[in-house]
Amino acid sequence: MILIRIFLNKSKPALAGFLIYLTVWQILSLFFAEYIVPSPVKVLRAVSSFENTGINILHTFLRITVSFAASFCSGITIAVIFHKFALRDYIRSSLTVLQIIPGTILALILFLIFGSGSAVPVLLIAAVIFPLFVNHTFNCLDLIPQERTEACKLFGGGKADLARYVWLPELIPMLKETGNTAISLGSKIVILGEFIGSDSGIGYALNNAKTFFKMDEVFGYLLIIILLNFFLQIAYSFFLKILFLLSKA
Repeated sequence: MILIRIFLNKSKPALAGFLIYLTVWQILSLFFAEYIVPSPVKVLRAVSSFENTGINILHTFLRITVSFAASFCSGITIAVIFHKFALRDYIRSSLTVLQIIPGTILALILFLIFGSGSAVPVLLIAAVIFPLFVNHTFNCLDLIPQERTEACKLFGGGKADLARYVWLPELIPMLKETGNTAISLGSKIVILGEFIGSDSGIGYALNNAKTFFKMDEVFGYLLIIILLNFFLQIAYSFFLKILFLLSKA
């Protein structure tokens, strides 16, 4: 029941936004030629005829998931270590340099280094969302009352207890906002990475569709990436709920 409630609570605003998007899309299709803005009905009918749709969706999904998971785990771990030794200013300076590089330039650099494949979109996503987890974890750890940490140690709590019962409850609200933002950014950035430096995925398919001016495919793949982003955020909500229950056990 808890999982069903999470799904319903998460899906209602997302579905409402999706319906608004479809409504605006349908209205625009009435004012533009079909080869420029095809109607949602035409696009949905055409999706089944797209070439290698399943493979492209799977590759994009895996790239977002792998990059997100790696950035999530490494970002929080590095933030905790550097926070413990009061070295956060050093890594923040390095991350600032990474964040100011335009995404297109970074994608081209990665393409020249690694060539066509999964490396460009995966590393491009990580370069964007890894700093989010590091910086937001720093900010959250700074706000944890020292009294709670001392109380945990006073009652014989070890490092595992400190992480589970003191840090985790404080980190979960931050992880919710940061994670949802990271998923949305990752869904956008992966398209850029696949567009420039990949031979598969939704971004690659969009590039081909754009080249041959197949607007039904362009809108179809945009619809797919929106639905994929929606699915990833639902899955992430389940994951955070498990972490929350773990911190209360």
